[in-house]
Amino acid sequence: MPKSLRTFLYDLGRQRPGEVVHVTQPVNPAGFDVPALVAQLADRKQFPVLLFEHPKDLHGNISEVRLAMNCEVSLKSWG
Repeated sequence: MPKSLRTFLYDLGRQRPGEVVHVTQPVNPAGFDVPALVAQLADRKQFPVLLFEHPKDLHGNISEVRLAMNCEVSLKSWG
């Protein structure tokens, strides 16, 4: 079992490359950008971990913190 989110993402990306999707385009998590993408993938029965590299903060600025979504779904199918 991974000891941290970072090691989980690293191990998952190494062992199942298609299970971690890096989104490099800036997104607004406070709006509907992130949930819309998660819902769109779920409609297609796809549940990868989504790693948003450049999420915006509440002021619309690019955050220094990355955002990970769907980790629990991938962890359940992986473990």
